[in-house]
Amino acid sequence: MPETKLSTIAGGSGINNFIQITSTGSFTVPSGVYTLRILLQGGGGNGASGGASANGGGGGSSGNTIIGNVIVNPGDVITCTVGAASSQTKLEIDGRIIALAYGGITASGTDTGGVAPAENPPTAIGAFTIRGGTGGDGSSAASNPTSSTYPFPLVAAAGGADSGSDTGGGGGASSYFGIGGVGGAANDSGSAENGFSAVKFGAGGGGGGQGNTSTTGGAGGAGVVQLWY
Repeated sequence: MPETKLSTIAGGSGINNFIQITSTGSFTVPSGVYTLRILLQGGGGNGASGGASANGGGGGSSGNTIIGNVIVNPGDVITCTVGAASSQTKLEIDGRIIALAYGGITASGTDTGGVAPAENPPTAIGAFTIRGGTGGDGSSAASNPTSSTYPFPLVAAAGGADSGSDTGGGGGASSYFGIGGVGGAANDSGSAENGFSAVKFGAGGGGGGQGNTSTTGGAGGAGVVQLWY
């Protein structure tokens, strides 16, 4: 679904090539190319652990998404830093940042979801920020991203089911690319579920459920760089 939206946003005359970069490296601007259409996705935040003496862990927030244009010259070598979970994604030329997307925030503890990352500073020309959503509190669903420019609605990741007085983990926030990790279910008489990791770029991981033993939060989804020219 998001790929269709990206094609629409990036479409237009003169755009013939698409590149997706999923790990840190470099890209050399081809001959005859002076403008790149870009999408940067920051890494999603990790979910928090749950435990026997605490509530379910909060879900991680999703990373910011940046869409815009950058002016380049043929032969420029662009360093692409693709953020892991909770880390920023950025583009640089000769050490100068030309585009930046903040990563999501790892949930800091039980029953408290990761907060949405801050708005990005302006970098790319005509860029707009899709701000990451907030992770769910223990057993709560995550929120959708908070930007009014978000191009289509997302289903928030669900929190894990409660069990007696024990609470499930919070849902990880969804990103531009899809839903976050679901929170782990609680178990008041045994082992609870760990939080589920996000499988979509930039989405937050789910929090671990509360049970008789500690649980782990799910990992946030890694960032990505997409280029059109």
